[in-house]
Amino acid sequence: MLRQMPTPWPLGHARQRRAFTLIELLVIIAIISILLLILAPTVKSALEIARRRVCASNLHQWHIAVAAYAGANHMVVMATADPWGRYPNFVFIDRQPDPKSDQMCIELISPYMPGIDVEAHEAGDLFVCPACNEQRAQKLIKAQWDSLGFFQQRYGFYGRVDKWASQATNPEDLTGRTFEPDKLLMADVCYRWHVTGGWRYNHGERGASGLDTVDGNGTEWFEVGTPSITGMNQLFGDGRVIWRGEPQFDPELMDMVPSPERHVGGGDQSFY
Repeated sequence: MLRQMPTPWPLGHARQRRAFTLIELLVIIAIISILLLILAPTVKSALEIARRRVCASNLHQWHIAVAAYAGANHMVVMATADPWGRYPNFVFIDRQPDPKSDQMCIELISPYMPGIDVEAHEAGDLFVCPACNEQRAQKLIKAQWDSLGFFQQRYGFYGRVDKWASQATNPEDLTGRTFEPDKLLMADVCYRWHVTGGWRYNHGERGASGLDTVDGNGTEWFEVGTPSITGMNQLFGDGRVIWRGEPQFDPELMDMVPSPERHVGGGDQSFY
C-alpha cells in the first residue's frame, strides 16, 4: 500500500515564514545604530592612540638620523632652516651657501634618513605624521620640492638655537650646539600662517589641520582662529618622545598676536 507523502508548504508560504517583518528590521537597525554610537568614540580613540605611537616612532627615527649627522660632523647639531627667519618645519633641498651651510636640508640629512628618493623628489614617510592625509601631504611636499627649493614637513626641528635665540620666546627649552637630554629637538608641527591665521598641526579634534589635509568627512580642513589641537609628540636630546596633551596648551593664548605661548617668532609662528 502506497503511503501518501505529506503536502509541502506552498512556496510563497515558506518565504513568508523565513522573511523578517518590517518591525523586526527596524528593531535590528536601531540596535546596530546604538551599538555603533557606543563603539564609535572607542574606535576613534584607539585609532588616534595608534597614530600617536607611529608618530613617536617617526621622531625616534629622526633622532637616529640627526645624531648620525652630528656624529659625522664633530657632534655639532644641524640648524633649523632660515629662509627668511627661522621656520622649524621647513626643509631646504640643497645645502645653502655660508653662513647657512649647516641648516636642515635634504642634501645633508638624506645619507642618514631612509625613504628619501632624491631622483623622484620624494621625501618619504618620516616627514609626514600618520595623523595627516599621507597622499595629500606627500603631493604638497613634491610640488614645493619641484618649484620652491624647499618644502614644509609635518614636524618641527629645533637645532642650533644658540644662533637664533632672539627669535624664540623660550630659547632655553631648545637644542643648542650639542645634544642635551632635557632640550627639545623636534616635535609635531604647530604652525600658524600669518596671511590667513590658519593653523598647520597634526593632532586635533577633527584630525590634522593644514592646506594638505582633509577631515573625517573627506573635506578640506584648514582651521582659522583658536586651534582645536589635542596635543603633540615632542622629541628630546636623549631620544625620549613625550606626549604633551591638551591640558598643557592654552589655545586662546596661542591665537593672540603676538602670543605669550612658547613659540618661534617672525611673521609666522611655530609653537612648541
